[in-house]
Amino acid sequence: MLERVTEPGNLAQVGSEILKLGDFSQVKVVVQVSELELANIRQNQTAQVRLDAFGDRTFTGRVTRISPAADPQARLIPIEVTIPNVDRQIGSGLLARVQFTQPGADRVVIPESALQESGDRGGAPAGQSGSAQSADAQSDQPPTEGRIFVVNRSGEAATVTERTVRLGDRSDGQVEVISGLKAGESIVVRSSGELQNGAAVRLSIISENS
Repeated sequence: MLERVTEPGNLAQVGSEILKLGDFSQVKVVVQVSELELANIRQNQTAQVRLDAFGDRTFTGRVTRISPAADPQARLIPIEVTIPNVDRQIGSGLLARVQFTQPGADRVVIPESALQESGDRGGAPAGQSGSAQSADAQSDQPPTEGRIFVVNRSGEAATVTERTVRLGDRSDGQVEVISGLKAGESIVVRSSGELQNGAAVRLSIISENS
């Protein structure tokens, strides 16, 4: 409960406000940025949030909304950053300081052909592997989940491990991997047959790590 608007014994009519309730499992921080800074901010971008009430502790959030309109007086654009608040320690009305992670600093992209987004496992074609690399493309598509096969090499032998990844922007046949894959890891891009978790594969082309 955020606030008790009226007290027991008071006369309340239909439609009168009695209590104010709030869900603090997540906390929204609103920060205003200039149009010059806006070029470096995108949807789902990581942001580091510091609250004066918590000293040097840093919270990690993501950009969940970029206002399409600037404040007519200040000419600043409101940006909403959402941070998890599982322990409910963060309350409302606190002073927050937000630092946005530069685009591309923590992003990797892979070819869309490497994804196994449907329930059909036979769509991943064997033995060609590529590597995750820093992403350049940006779009406004919301993230989803997909499946990929990561290549594990031991000498000349290689096996694959199925992994679920969280997906973000897509552009020109490439898709951003928000979590679940690190830059430099090798993945199956195409396969001549059906892949299974732990299966041995023969690699035909291996691209260099970026």
